[in-house]
Amino acid sequence: MVATVHAIVLVDAARELGALTADNKGCPVGVLLPIANKPMINYVLETLSRSGIVNVTLAGSNEDSMRLLSEWCRSGYSGPCVVDTLCDGNCGKAPVSLIRQLLPKLTGCENIVIMEGNVVTDLALRAQMLAHDMKEALLTMVVGKAPVETGDSGKSVAPTDYFSIQPDGVISVYCHAQEKLRDVRIAEACLSKHVHLTIRKDCRDMKTYIFRRNKLSSILEENPGLTDIQKHLIPYLVRYQLVSSNKVGNSMATLDRTSSTNLTACSGSESHLHLQSMKHDSQQQAHAVIAYRVPQDVYCELIDSLASYSSANRDVLAPHIASKFIDLKPNARSDAFIDSPVEFGNKVTVGNGSIVGRGSTLADRCSIKRSVIGPSCHIGASSKIINCVIHDGVNIGDGCHIQNSIICCNAVIASKISMKDCQVGAEVTLADPGNYKSEEFFD
Repeated sequence: MVATVHAIVLVDAARELGALTADNKGCPVGVLLPIANKPMINYVLETLSRSGIVNVTLAGSNEDSMRLLSEWCRSGYSGPCVVDTLCDGNCGKAPVSLIRQLLPKLTGCENIVIMEGNVVTDLALRAQMLAHDMKEALLTMVVGKAPVETGDSGKSVAPTDYFSIQPDGVISVYCHAQEKLRDVRIAEACLSKHVHLTIRKDCRDMKTYIFRRNKLSSILEENPGLTDIQKHLIPYLVRYQLVSSNKVGNSMATLDRTSSTNLTACSGSESHLHLQSMKHDSQQQAHAVIAYRVPQDVYCELIDSLASYSSANRDVLAPHIASKFIDLKPNARSDAFIDSPVEFGNKVTVGNGSIVGRGSTLADRCSIKRSVIGPSCHIGASSKIINCVIHDGVNIGDGCHIQNSIICCNAVIASKISMKDCQVGAEVTLADPGNYKSEEFFD
């Protein structure tokens, strides 16, 4: 076990899935939403425990949600981590204030791991920690691939991360933006040190960090204005590496719209990331901010949208990944996972990349393809379920055709309903037969 590391998991991260949790029925805590019939937070705890990190604090801002999460820790979690919970009303809006609150209590830790609760990965944190210690880094952050843009103008634009990463892994530029930027402003100290900078927007901050506790504590104490991890803290630390006095000039560079481009400095009076407020002791050695790239054979995704939630449910059941995440053995006749006991009717088909939860009933001639069926569900006769996520206790009638949809726990779908690209909330009853496309049904 890694005795000098404590993990803080920010569980408000999954609030983007509010459409599935907002009705406070079934699963009001986003990180308890199931992925392949296992709570999302379980994947985070497994990632930590695999690397010997067993002391974990789950932190969030909603009292009701944190109370339910505490109950799950006591009765629903059986892993090796020693988990406690902390509720702070400022956590969601100012997560750095939560870190300030916890740091004095972690005096026995040389490093702390901070993860968001919506990270699903089989990444070996031991390798990240080794890189962190070898380079004596102040911060080592996991960097993955940015999601591929679909070009669908009707969908909201995902946040974009802008990076410049040197050959030795040092991050010389970092900017997290809620929308695409035309300009990225660069500190003069950075331009002086690096003759050529390549700014990339095909990388993504995977919200998994290792901080050196003592140094982080002193920086946060000196800079109470740092409140957000991605917007304030990380940009500050990236520039902290380069600053040799407490007044730093700034330059702005214009970013091409391609994935990567060389930058040419031009003048700019305004500091995009408020460099003028930075404090630095020139007597101290600057500490590096290091990128740890996700290896090609490692799965690492942020579940921050309905699309990524659906994809993750399918991804972890893929034959080349499932052995890392799924405790069950695949069915002898296919790569489907059956959590017995399950009641099968005649001529039932469960295809590859599917899982059926314990206590479910699959009626005659029903078909399941690339889908998750939760525990205690009923799938009616001759119904077809394709690319779907079906939560616990859902009842689907006869002759239904459901595709690319999410149906939350204890919902009831009447017979002879056709549904595509829909979401159905917990305990919702859809009683009228018909064809439904791209609709949401919530109380």
